[in-house]
Amino acid sequence: MGKYSDFFRIKTKKDYPEFKKELKKTIFNTMRKRTIDEIKKREFLKMSELAELNGVRYSTIKFYSELGLLPFEQKGEKLAKHYPIKKASQRLKEILKMRKQGKTIPDIINHFIKK
Repeated sequence: MGKYSDFFRIKTKKDYPEFKKELKKTIFNTMRKRTIDEIKKREFLKMSELAELNGVRYSTIKFYSELGLLPFEQKGEKLAKHYPIKKASQRLKEILKMRKQGKTIPDIINHFIKK
């Protein structure tokens, strides 16, 4: 056996199917998309989750984030953005309401700077 076989817990060829099934299960659980109910229970959301929760496109969240209009925190080595669910959702709704009223992006930015 190779030097990594203990690392993968494969002792014989018979162990491989079980290992493969376990690996797929682990990958699926770490990569699967959260349900809306799971998203609503979280304190902080990823950009895609915030978009899904509020019924907007990912690019909308990204655009307003880059303008500094949505509150977020950056954590970990990758510095991924994590949005506080209540504050970010409330701010996004305010922005969308202002856009429906015909406000321009500079008007919206000025509104939130004055607050």
